[in-house]
Amino acid sequence: MDLLFQTMISLVVGGLGGWVSFYFQEKVKQSIQRKSQEALHNFNLSISSTMATTIFEKHVEFVEMYYAKVLDVFYALQKSPYKYDDLEKMIGHAGELRMLRLKYSVWLTIEQHEFLEAYEDKINDIGRHAWYVNLPKGEGTDLSDRDKKANELGDIVTTVVDWKTPPTKHKEAHLTYIQKKLRLISGLNEIVEKRNEQLKT
Repeated sequence: MDLLFQTMISLVVGGLGGWVSFYFQEKVKQSIQRKSQEALHNFNLSISSTMATTIFEKHVEFVEMYYAKVLDVFYALQKSPYKYDDLEKMIGHAGELRMLRLKYSVWLTIEQHEFLEAYEDKINDIGRHAWYVNLPKGEGTDLSDRDKKANELGDIVTTVVDWKTPPTKHKEAHLTYIQKKLRLISGLNEIVEKRNEQLKT
């Protein structure tokens, strides 16, 4: 009887010990998994934060440089909006804007490329139309087409120069259009909104 009792006690104690051992092993395993997940999460946040900071800095850098060239276009047209020789130089200005955009192309979205290109195309049209209209009459130019290009040239230049008036044509060439688009790239609007929300709390 004593032997049977001792055997039963041994089985109970052994089973309990095995269960306790298994319980603690599972707890240790869960703890390790939880810490690993937390470490991975923190690592991902660190990577995301670093990348976001880099993108923001690239965007700000690009916007400052691009807008400086936009102002060069604006001041040049304000200075001599009716001299064809000067207007032809807009081809060069458009080329500089395009090259700058391509230099930062990996940091810009497809949508951002498209609305910047729309502005560049309008500035380039000023130069192309001015060159065409400035050609001597009869040298491979059609009079009706020439008049059409001259009217379009005047409309685009007016849109750029008269920046206080909302555009009715060629809105992509308007100063407020490109300002708005560059603010979207820099993220300025979002930053100001978040700051205002923090000030309210």
